[in-house]
Amino acid sequence: MIRKGLIKTSELTRLAKLARSENVTVEIERDGVKIRVMPFDGNFCAAEPTFQKSGNGEHEWWTRKNESKSGKTFDPDAIVKRHYDSIGYDPKSMSDKDYERLYKIADAKRIAEIPLEKLLKAEKKALLQLREYGLGVLVPWQDVKGCGPSTEERLHARDFIEIRMQEEFPDRVGAYLLTEAGLKAVEAFDHTEVQTLLSAISSKRGKIGRS
Repeated sequence: MIRKGLIKTSELTRLAKLARSENVTVEIERDGVKIRVMPFDGNFCAAEPTFQKSGNGEHEWWTRKNESKSGKTFDPDAIVKRHYDSIGYDPKSMSDKDYERLYKIADAKRIAEIPLEKLLKAEKKALLQLREYGLGVLVPWQDVKGCGPSTEERLHARDFIEIRMQEEFPDRVGAYLLTEAGLKAVEAFDHTEVQTLLSAISSKRGKIGRS
């Protein structure tokens, strides 16, 4: 656990939301302890957090440059500012409660707009796999290859899938089931595209269904 007084809960929550919304790793240093927050799939997380001791006791945003696959670099400070600007938050004049309120509004709007967006390939692959099991059949999350948190969220926002949480760990996803709306969406896929997607799933993820 993070020792008392090292970092406020509200600040840690803010870092977590920033990491999730921007899909980046954020790192700060407090009293010789480095705290790193990154987006992850809860189904693969460790039971306990880990820490790295640092000789530098300064509190600072992680200012090291990070290289993307394209070779471009980005500045974490700019990402933080972009995130704040996107939800209308001014850290100099607003409180933590203002941040929470604005974040919830922005996140709700983002999710509400998902059904208006074009289906991504990852969504189509997940739907095709779920179709193999049938309408309304509970499918363990690990059996739907390539369906990460983002894809899962998008499909749920479209009402294409229902999500069931694990009984032992209520905060973790346990299974998906294909809805009627999801089945109709799959049936409307272009036949040629379906064959291409199925081939990609088969070659990269293994045989679809219970193997």
